[in-house]
Amino acid sequence: MQAPKFFLILGLALAFLAAPGLEASSIYTYTGNDFTVAFGPYTTSDFVSVSVTLSCPLPYNSALTQYTPTAFAFSDGVDTLTSSTPDIDADGFLFATTNGVITTWYEYLWMNAGLPAIVTCGGVISCAPETVDQGETTTAFANVENDPGGWSGATLGSPVPEPSPIIMTFTGFLLIVGVIRYQRKRRAMRASGSTC
Repeated sequence: MQAPKFFLILGLALAFLAAPGLEASSIYTYTGNDFTVAFGPYTTSDFVSVSVTLSCPLPYNSALTQYTPTAFAFSDGVDTLTSSTPDIDADGFLFATTNGVITTWYEYLWMNAGLPAIVTCGGVISCAPETVDQGETTTAFANVENDPGGWSGATLGSPVPEPSPIIMTFTGFLLIVGVIRYQRKRRAMRASGSTC
């Protein structure tokens, strides 16, 4: 393979690699601890569990930030509320991370008409107490306070920065332009009979 063709192919490859790629969805799951207070159909064996799908991974280190999930499911052992449940209202999906671990969160889901409601909150000042998992229907209530469960799931964002797509695109196009100019100059020298 001639050198100019190699650089042309390399330039095209860099230009295509720099195009924004699709990131896989990131699924985060929360499993709470058993309720310590339970009335009605709730028992002390029930707990809050949450699954949240985001369009991209959470940052490696971030302050409390609101996210819009592509899908979610909340369960408290009695009710299950999902992103496909009609008339659902979400009061926010807030996450903060430290060293790749979800350390602070606030998730509150309820029906527009009122109850049932499912809440999990950890490390947020507006939560009283600081951590709480709670399930509530029109006739019953259950919770666990100051005994948070844990988050798991997708690998969180990497602290290693990726090359800028703009720089890669610019480099690819520079290579392409350079190869084209080289080929034109070479053709012109052949046509004129010059060997230098």
